[in-house]
Amino acid sequence: MEGPAPDRSARLPLKATVAWLVGTYVLFLVGQYAPLAKNLGQTTLFAAAAVTAFAVGYLASLRLSPSPPLPDRAVGAPSQLVRLVIAASALWFLAYGAFSLIEYGALSWRDIWASLLDPASGYFDKFEVYRRQEATGAVNRPLQVTVLSGALYAALLPLTIRYWRHLGPWLRAWILLGVSVYALYFVYIGTLKGLGDLLILGAAAGAVVLAPMRSNTGDDAVRGRRRRYLGDRSGRPGVQRRRASTRGRAQRSAFARAGVATTAATLVFVLYMAFNQSARVDHVGVADRYQGSGVAAAVLGPRLATGLNVVIAYPTHGYLGLSKNLAQPFEFGGGLSGFPSIAGYKVQYLGGPDPMLRSYPLRTERATGWPARQYWGTVYPWLASVVSFPGVLGVMAVIGWAAARLWRAARSRADDLALILFCQLSVLLAYVPANNQLFENRYATIAVVTLVGIYLLRPVFRRRPTGRARSVRAAA
Repeated sequence: MEGPAPDRSARLPLKATVAWLVGTYVLFLVGQYAPLAKNLGQTTLFAAAAVTAFAVGYLASLRLSPSPPLPDRAVGAPSQLVRLVIAASALWFLAYGAFSLIEYGALSWRDIWASLLDPASGYFDKFEVYRRQEATGAVNRPLQVTVLSGALYAALLPLTIRYWRHLGPWLRAWILLGVSVYALYFVYIGTLKGLGDLLILGAAAGAVVLAPMRSNTGDDAVRGRRRRYLGDRSGRPGVQRRRASTRGRAQRSAFARAGVATTAATLVFVLYMAFNQSARVDHVGVADRYQGSGVAAAVLGPRLATGLNVVIAYPTHGYLGLSKNLAQPFEFGGGLSGFPSIAGYKVQYLGGPDPMLRSYPLRTERATGWPARQYWGTVYPWLASVVSFPGVLGVMAVIGWAAARLWRAARSRADDLALILFCQLSVLLAYVPANNQLFENRYATIAVVTLVGIYLLRPVFRRRPTGRARSVRAAA
């Protein structure tokens, strides 16, 4: 019995992840940080092994899991529950952005505009708010409640992109309002994290929804599977092949348009990032370390050229931190030392020593002076704080397995929960050269823990028989 036509983009997340991780490491090797690594060979070997482990896990998932049937490209209208989740998630974005703007002192549009023009002041002013919060112990209750409902944060962009065509104008306007206020908060504090997350989540969801599905293989067996999948009972295979070809062209065209839009959004983000980073290094007096070449400065201007050099260094300096962490011995931190937000909750509500003190990054800071919370060290030392560096390779293989499984589930069955989790996993993979991003802030941690729990428990509830089924079984 022949299966459905194969998914020609089944390896798209694998290719994108490997290209990103290898690309950032190559930039590290040719940049200013590699000569500072005393164990460059060990660092290179470990980084290569981690990427290989991810690829092995991904390919094993494709090979060992049954190939799921691919659906028709058309996505039906969302259920009332999905619409409610989208509306509530947009409210979460609006509330988090508004409460955070108030907490950090944005009293008018002029304040936001001033911070946009001078992002360094907004970035460094936020640390004054941190110190005030720690000194007074003050808690913003509305913001705290919003953080605790962080599961809503993960749902908005994936579901919006999947069902955009079926959402009415009022719901679309509500979504845009929520996302805009959320983005304005990060603009006000001069921080790129929230804007980058929006870009990553949107790109990941767009890839799931729009990536071409079927293979272009021309052999008769594949064409036969495709005709059966498309419901060909007419005895006119030529007509059905032309229809399939037309659908394929439409899919590729939509994916290409989405790629152009994503590229444009990325370019805008990179330019703002260059402006932002240039202002930061100028504010702290280290701009001379990142001065661009004479040609770049002449073409782009000295400030933008400096900013672009910082942009290149931004996702690569974590590998220097990794090299310093690799030189430290393993010390088990009780299982929480690799998860900053969970460790923070533990200290806040249960007391006792901070598990973070036994993490690789903080122990490396004490041994070498590399600031754990100011500079990056990649995600690997955070994971190694729990499972050791050899154990990280196993974790990366599991992440690869999960990436393939979630990608196929989100595409083949239009599984909304798999789509949301795949987008969160994409954030984790994008920040591999930086830190353990999903467990850096509390609302993202709450979102991941909640949604993973639901995903793992879902098969249990699906197998539970209904009341009628139990009655029939009892009578039998």
